[in-house]
Amino acid sequence: MISFFKVKINIHSDNLQSAINKKTNNTSLSSKSLEKLVSIANTQYEFKNGEAEFIIRGTPCSTDVNYGKVSKLIKEIKIIKSFKDDSFINSRIHSWEVNAKELLKTNYNPDEEKQLLGKGSRGTVYKDGESILKKTKNLTLNEIFHEANMCNEYHIKIQSFKKPPTIVEKCIEMPFINGKTPNFKDTLIGVNDLFKNGFFMGDAKPSNFLKTPEGSVEPIDFGLVFKHDTLESIDHEVKKNIISDYLKGGFRYIPNEIKNEYHSCIVKLDDILGKDSPTRKINLKILSKAGL
Repeated sequence: MISFFKVKINIHSDNLQSAINKKTNNTSLSSKSLEKLVSIANTQYEFKNGEAEFIIRGTPCSTDVNYGKVSKLIKEIKIIKSFKDDSFINSRIHSWEVNAKELLKTNYNPDEEKQLLGKGSRGTVYKDGESILKKTKNLTLNEIFHEANMCNEYHIKIQSFKKPPTIVEKCIEMPFINGKTPNFKDTLIGVNDLFKNGFFMGDAKPSNFLKTPEGSVEPIDFGLVFKHDTLESIDHEVKKNIISDYLKGGFRYIPNEIKNEYHSCIVKLDDILGKDSPTRKINLKILSKAGL
């Protein structure tokens, strides 16, 4: 008769449950067995920052833990147990659960509890209660302040009485608007309504608006929104991005009746930037399509 004690864990075919089954009669776990259990946990839960080392062996790990995967292990480990209720391994399983919970507690990431709405080149957007939280990416403080100020000025202009945007550690908290992504026609309406309130958008496109249940089309991304009477004072990088994104496709969503006004602003920004303008690096065919 073969003793379970001598059955070896196979890191290529075992999961945590089957590995534990093989150690039911053990009274201890060797360093080699622990190493194999760590390897299996890493594979099973896609750990990459030492999470399994901490949970199974108590070894300190990175603070950049995978919150979702550790949470999954905690949920699943509650039903993992050995064949024998009095097996030594059961106490170890309980200690792993305790360690995993401690790992989440000491490496708490509040973003995991927020609803992810989308990711883009300039940041990641979450819904947090009645607010939108935008974690900016590769933006200067001037660019962040520009977006927050434009959002604030717009909501003051339309008298929405929503909570003004705030900035905390390169994150912008803005009012949440319920709605769905508009189609091409509705996007034109949104751009036109924005214009009527005195605002332009360099990167006009459907994903930067929401059509509310009431039927209005509201702007939700103010990173490249600007006013025609403050062109000189716009941050240098924002100026460049307004022109760049307008030429990349923003011009396609400008209603015909206001294209002249948009064209005038883009030309002025181009003159202000001079040799730093993105137009100096774009071929004539694209410039022509954009009306420049």
